[in-house]
Amino acid sequence: PNLRHKFAVAGPVRLEALETIDIQPASTSPYILINTGSGVINSIRGNPHEAVQILRRAVDVSEEEAWMRVKAGQAAFDLMVPLIRWLAPSHRVVVRPHPAERADTWRQAVPEAEIIEGSAPLPWIKGARVVIHNNSTTGIEAAAMGVPALNLDPYPEWGKRYLAPTLNHTVDNLADAQSALESLLSGNGGPLAEKAKAELNFPKYGARNTAQAIFDVLKDSPPISGQFPWAMMEREALDRAKFTVTAEEVAQIIDGLNVSCVTHQLDDSVFLFTPNA
Repeated sequence: PNLRHKFAVAGPVRLEALETIDIQPASTSPYILINTGSGVINSIRGNPHEAVQILRRAVDVSEEEAWMRVKAGQAAFDLMVPLIRWLAPSHRVVVRPHPAERADTWRQAVPEAEIIEGSAPLPWIKGARVVIHNNSTTGIEAAAMGVPALNLDPYPEWGKRYLAPTLNHTVDNLADAQSALESLLSGNGGPLAEKAKAELNFPKYGARNTAQAIFDVLKDSPPISGQFPWAMMEREALDRAKFTVTAEEVAQIIDGLNVSCVTHQLDDSVFLFTPNA
């Protein structure tokens, strides 16, 4: 809060892109999508204690807040598993673990579900009958795309800091989750159908606003020439697998835009574009 004056909201570029991208559903067979968010309790980097230590080294959070994240993640996991088991006998259930999670944990917990790894979320959201998540950005994307979304928030003390509870129908227990899903999946509408399309009152033209803000800061700086001096991180394979954009893919996009610039790869999925004179 003491640094609030240093920040401005430019707008949601990620959500505005949904208006221009032609997203094709990942599957034509009806399914319910579960996007999990238990990256601390089910971390690819070890047990919760190890994950908390890594988190605290990366982000300036108190130990109390870090362990609150653990409690929230465990509560969501404990609610999501019985909900999946309740759905699976009558519906196709697709589970997309968060990239920071061990997918095998979900295979063992809910063998009746399909576990999808390493796939882009938007095509799966697009084709879903309903998206179920726990305070995930994918719930906001579902709302922007008009797809019903159920937010599981069994630890509201943690969930209140997120945007999803204000945009998605949110429950904190199994009975309420089942009731909302029964109403939607039976064709009777209900709270999930009523909140399927959200009004996102963000500033418009987020990409342009962001570019203008960067320009205002850097307009008097000398241009960068030659090879940009940047030390790429030596990431583990698990970390690299979370990123999907390669230098070759970026080059194809730039060629398609007919933009004249020099491209420097700074890190995994991070690129610097310097316009040609």
